[in-house]
Amino acid sequence: CHPAPLPEPAPEDSVPPPQPIPEPRPQDAPTPQQAQAQERVAQPDKVDQDRVDALAISAEKAKQEQEAKRRQEQIDLTERKRQEEAEQKLRLAKQQEEADAKKKQAAAQQAADDAERQKKIADIRRQREQATKEAALAEQKLRQVAAARAQQASAAAATSAQPTAGQGGTSTDLAAKYAAAIQQKVLAQWVRPPSVPPGQKCTINIRQLPGGS
Repeated sequence: CHPAPLPEPAPEDSVPPPQPIPEPRPQDAPTPQQAQAQERVAQPDKVDQDRVDALAISAEKAKQEQEAKRRQEQIDLTERKRQEEAEQKLRLAKQQEEADAKKKQAAAQQAADDAERQKKIADIRRQREQATKEAALAEQKLRQVAAARAQQASAAAATSAQPTAGQGGTSTDLAAKYAAAIQQKVLAQWVRPPSVPPGQKCTINIRQLPGGS
């Protein structure tokens, strides 16, 4: 018998023909075991969702707390500002009150100084008037003394010029001396009234009683 012929080798550079793409098959319904496996796989997703929800709640709570804190800080800032303004007003009012008190005190002191100055001026004026009166009174007394002395000297001269009865002398010598003594006593005790100007002359009638009064 003859041997079977050997197949010829395929050339090296030959390309195999393209294979057809298999059509997709509809997925088969999962078996009960596969459903349980999917449920078991879904449990970790639920835990993660709860954790996410908890984190979201915590974040919202933190946000609310932060907002409440911010509002409280704003309230505190407003209250502190109001308190500072009140303290500022109180301080200004106190300063104004002190300034008014100092002004009143200065005015009272000025009034007291003016009153004291007016009192001193009045005292000086009164002292000057008193000194003027005393000087006028002293001048009047000097004039009266001078007039009395002149009158006494004139009377003495007139008496010495007349002879005395029975003694060759003046008979009126004793009477003249007596009259001069009376005149001097009157001048020493008489004070000029303020209404009478200095230098004015007046006549005084003196009567001596028999008993010597």
